[in-house]
Amino acid sequence: MSGAKYWGDERHDDAVYAVYLRKVRYVPPSGYDGLPIYRPIDPDTHHLMQSKDSDHLQWETIKEKVIKSGTLERLVECLIGDDDKMDSRHFQVFFTTYRAYATALDVLELLTRRYELLDDEDVGSRSAITIQNSIRTVIVCWMDAFEKDFYEIDSDESTILNRLVDFGRRHNLVDIKSRAEKLRHRFRRIVEQGGLNAQLPSMSQYTFALGYDSSDYLYSQERAKMFDVGRENCVQIAEQLTFWDAALFKELLPYQCQGSVWSRRHKNHPDTVYTVRATIDQFNAVSQRVMTSIVLPECRSDFRAKIIAKWIEIARFFDKNFCSLTITMFSKKNSVP
Repeated sequence: MSGAKYWGDERHDDAVYAVYLRKVRYVPPSGYDGLPIYRPIDPDTHHLMQSKDSDHLQWETIKEKVIKSGTLERLVECLIGDDDKMDSRHFQVFFTTYRAYATALDVLELLTRRYELLDDEDVGSRSAITIQNSIRTVIVCWMDAFEKDFYEIDSDESTILNRLVDFGRRHNLVDIKSRAEKLRHRFRRIVEQGGLNAQLPSMSQYTFALGYDSSDYLYSQERAKMFDVGRENCVQIAEQLTFWDAALFKELLPYQCQGSVWSRRHKNHPDTVYTVRATIDQFNAVSQRVMTSIVLPECRSDFRAKIIAKWIEIARFFDKNFCSLTITMFSKKNSVP
């Protein structure tokens, strides 16, 4: 936290808060209108002071609390800060890590329940309307920043998006309703096309986009020669490997790399970590290509040495592409007889 000093932890039954002290500009409280804005040291001599601003209290120290851990209810509640606005800092932390202990449906139920309770308790109050608008902002930002949370793998019908559509319709929240309907239509199309894994970039999709014709023998032969380690095309191979690494890393979802999510990959549906699996598949494919090119059957020692030298030369052209570089060096280390 910039400009703040850590003071200690504040523990409650359902949460633990980190307390910070921050120096801020002093703002006189309400009811001070018309009173002097200076604070004289000696009340008997304040009329002798030439500048009324000389002893004005300009700074004060306030205490800020940031939740560190707690129950799901408390964590969701803290998405709305003390000023009744969305806490953007806690928003990013919570929606990046909540999958370790909750589901998207659990979080949505808590948000919508709080919204509806404010309708019942403080009808028309300024604070209730402000908090409701903040909850609405949280849901909209959630749908924009983490839209894959609303994709249900094991169900053809999107339960969570259906609830969002109903919620938006009941409370006349047009933006939430329209976003949920668009996501529902888009996810249905993704399911028809084979799921999220089929949406990731692949060599077959790329060649199809370029108008690849399998009957064009000469074109196929030229593309095959591009990855022939016996040719002088080290820069070309390095560029292609970097291209595919970049395409997959741009699609990588960081929360799927968390240990709590990755460790449950065998219990859950494979699509829960599909972006990580795609990068692993790419790693294994390149590693296998390097190893099979080195350990060729009935290969002379001098030719095998040329192939190893070729891969070393290719590794030199990887500009900050540490993934492909690691694959290449690892494969050579474990393949040389």
